[in-house]
Formats: sequence, structure tokens, C-alpha cells
Amino acid sequence: MADQAIINASPLIFLSRSRHLDLLQTFADEIWVPEPVAAEILHRGQQDITVRAIEQTEWLVTKPVSAYGAKNREHAFKPLPDSRN
Repeated sequence: MADQAIINASPLIFLSRSRHLDLLQTFADEIWVPEPVAAEILHRGQQDITVRAIEQTEWLVTKPVSAYGAKNREHAFKPLPDSRN
């Protein structure tokens, strides 16, 4: 198991709504939520279960994108090739 893993908004929302957020801990001890992802989710308001999860779950850690390092950031956010060509 890895020490950290990075998650995007959609899986985080899906897992928290389905009450299976704990499955993320099978991948890593600490799950990093990039600041832009956290901002997107926090915009939903305090009544949202995913907002509460980000604020109350110790192992969900909001990190600035710069925390991933240039090499990792380039790999993690590289767009997929357009398959229509």
C-alpha cells in the first residue's frame, strides 16, 4: 500500500455518497485532495456529505497542487489524447 494517493472530485463524491469512503484506505494511508478539487466540493455547502467528509476525515488531506512536484503534476494532469483523430 502507498503512503499517499491523490483523488479527484467524482470518485470522492461517489464514494462519500454511497458511504464507501473507507475503501480509499485500501490504496493509501493518506488521500490527498488537490485544492481545486476541495474548492469545487466545498462550494456545495455544509449540508453536503462530501464537504463534511473533507472537513472531518483525518486521512483526507487537502494539498496545494504544488505539493505534488513538477514531475508528478505533469504526469497526473496530462490530458488524454483525442481518440477522434
